[in-house]
Amino acid sequence: MADCSSGTQQQEMFEDWLSCRMRQLGLDEDVFGSYVTGVLDSEDTDEDRKDALIDILEGMTEYPLDDLCNEVIERWKTSRAEVLQKKELVKEQKAAEKQNKLAEIMEKQAATMSTTKPQDKSDSEIKKLLVAHDEEPAASADKEPGMFKNVNAQAVSDREKDKRDKMKDDNDQKKQQIKEAKEKQKQKADDRKEKEKKRTQKGERRAR
Repeated sequence: MADCSSGTQQQEMFEDWLSCRMRQLGLDEDVFGSYVTGVLDSEDTDEDRKDALIDILEGMTEYPLDDLCNEVIERWKTSRAEVLQKKELVKEQKAAEKQNKLAEIMEKQAATMSTTKPQDKSDSEIKKLLVAHDEEPAASADKEPGMFKNVNAQAVSDREKDKRDKMKDDNDQKKQQIKEAKEKQKQKADDRKEKEKKRTQKGERRAR
């Protein structure tokens, strides 16, 4: 059996290591490698990555899944350290931008509410900002009075619904892909058994 631990983690190419690990476990690297890598790159937390890996590998190997998933995730994080660091930086920058946008919205709202003259144009502008404000925390809606609270709450509700619908579609698609991958793995295993059976029968006939 090949040693998949040679060299330092920093120098290893994750995809090469993963292919080696899949072969060790008797899994088709072409079938499962891309699914595993795709899950690791697309999920946001280690817990989600682990759950997704278990869905893919469950029933396909006798190796303890908990240990295997932890091993895969740690190797992946090592190979993606720089990418993950940049991703975290971008996330922090976006969070800061959201806070700045929210502060601007609240300032405009305060100015509008403090005047006695109709401010239809300002109201419209504020509502547009509220609707366009991506990923704004739902809690902020509770701080906004009257019409603005309702507009923001509806926008947040719509975004959450869209997010849930997308997650459901993604999960359904992922389950179908995993099902197909397992069927391919099973078919290849059956083909190997059939070839081995034929070779054995052929050898027995020659021995007679």
